[in-house]
Amino acid sequence: MKHPPATALFLCLLLSVVCYLYYPAAGGPYVVDDIPNLVENDSLVLKDIRFDSLRQAALSSPASQFHRPLAMLSFAANYTLAGDKSSLSVKITNILLHLLTGLGIYLLTAGLLPRFLNQAEVPDVPYQVRIAALLVSGFWLLHPLFVSTVLYSIQRMAILSTLFIIYGCLCYLKLRRRQLEQDRGMPGLILGCSLFTLLAFLSKENGALLPGFLLLIEVFCFNFRFHPQAHTRSGVFLGTFLIVPPLLISGYLLVSFGLHSGEALAPYSFTPWERLLTEARVLWGYAGWLCFLNPEPMGLYHDDLMISTGLATPWSTLPAVAGWALVLGLTAWLVRTRHIVAFGLLWFLWGHCLESTVLPLAPMFEHRNYQPAYGLILVLVTLILHAMTSITGRQTLRWGTILCLFVLIPCLSLQARVDDWRDRKSLTLALLRDKPGSAQSLIMVAQFLLDAGDYQNALLAVREAQQLDPEEPSHILAEAVIQCHANREAAFSEGLSARLRGLQVSSNVSVNTIRQLRQMIPVCQASRPNGDTLLVLYERLSQYRDNRLAMLSLYGSGTIHMQRLQYAEVVRDWEQAITRDADAVGLTTAIDWAREQVRQGQGEATR
Repeated sequence: MKHPPATALFLCLLLSVVCYLYYPAAGGPYVVDDIPNLVENDSLVLKDIRFDSLRQAALSSPASQFHRPLAMLSFAANYTLAGDKSSLSVKITNILLHLLTGLGIYLLTAGLLPRFLNQAEVPDVPYQVRIAALLVSGFWLLHPLFVSTVLYSIQRMAILSTLFIIYGCLCYLKLRRRQLEQDRGMPGLILGCSLFTLLAFLSKENGALLPGFLLLIEVFCFNFRFHPQAHTRSGVFLGTFLIVPPLLISGYLLVSFGLHSGEALAPYSFTPWERLLTEARVLWGYAGWLCFLNPEPMGLYHDDLMISTGLATPWSTLPAVAGWALVLGLTAWLVRTRHIVAFGLLWFLWGHCLESTVLPLAPMFEHRNYQPAYGLILVLVTLILHAMTSITGRQTLRWGTILCLFVLIPCLSLQARVDDWRDRKSLTLALLRDKPGSAQSLIMVAQFLLDAGDYQNALLAVREAQQLDPEEPSHILAEAVIQCHANREAAFSEGLSARLRGLQVSSNVSVNTIRQLRQMIPVCQASRPNGDTLLVLYERLSQYRDNRLAMLSLYGSGTIHMQRLQYAEVVRDWEQAITRDADAVGLTTAIDWAREQVRQGQGEATR
């Protein structure tokens, strides 16, 4: 499809508006997972461009066992070119990637819609297709739900994964049309889409979903039709390429569910079955936010979500499950006619199949919609366009309503959310305003008050968080950090000392626990009673299988022994720390010095 100058002008205007709305928060704060992945990750500032330094940067993320190397290399490029770890260059890059993804969504929509021309709901002339594509991409780009993806620095992983998925679909659409019309391009199609799948996966694991999206495009837009002179096995090759990966992913999820259906998903207390029930409610919440029908405020944290322990607990679980059963039934019925509603719903559900089913992840995060939202927005825009055309013939009323729904309301909502992300204070106040029942929001408030020197209110915030989530170990460590900042020489309160000595950490250690432990070590060891308490804590934590946790505990134990001039124990602890985590290799010089002190002490004892 050719795109006339007017369309290009509208696209440029749209991208400029999105950039203008996001830019005021480009210098906003790092939050949560940004800290261990970016701020505390010195591997991302490259002193030279060598294979070893690039490999270390690429594999430096603790967010996943696959390390998401492509995303981490992009951060390394940001920091190395900027010369520091300022959030400005990172967030500007995120905004530009968001715009590039939105452009891809326009091109993909303009390419897909003509393939649905057998349906009355779909635009049937080129200019109508371009208008629909502009509205889909505009609504997606301006949607306020994605503020916590674009401005949450580490979520570049989700942005890059979606970017490669969208352009992978574009690649498939172009080469598949060529193959259908000219019997050319099948090897390039499979190779190109495999490359895009790999790039998406190396950014974030849900990039592995790309073949499933391509399968949807094939079924709804091409129906496995080929050029009359195509090789007889073309369908076999293409079908294998498209069908096998979704089958493997579905099998993996089913096996995971079967093996662990009755077990709690560490570090959480819910089982896979309970998470699946909960996700039925969560997906309706996502759909409500995407359609502006969810009355709950959007936010960075959703740990105040009630887990579904049965179909009647809470009561909304059964209606949510029944609702999705109806949706799946409707989708199955519409698939027969290759209806665009079925396409969009399946896109949305397939996009959520990894992060919103049975895997051991937190139940709810807004950034999980960045990729699946396209399907729901495509359905919403095309149906409303069709409805407005059917309801009224008055152009002014029709386009006024459409622009209000898909441009004005998203613009105003986006600006309001971006304002919350301008700086740390405004974000903290927004979290407290929108999520007062969230323990994680209260911990962020406590950290802000701690940094401002308001220790009393910081303690109140962290203790309220403990009441909301008494099993979370990082909240107890956070209280210790605040008490020590208030008075480094004072001993822990009796209750806090007992809780630290008996602290239990799940086998899957959270980022928050690591962060609080890292903050606690330098400030909480000045008094001897605190040191004794922490030695008990560190001894237990050093036995955990998590190498980061064990290394920090051994490091903390060594610093206490160093303070007490117990050099043999320092050598023992820090040598073990190096064996548990290579990041502790910087202790080598200090170990050599402590070992020399041990030798000198032995010499004096001999004399």
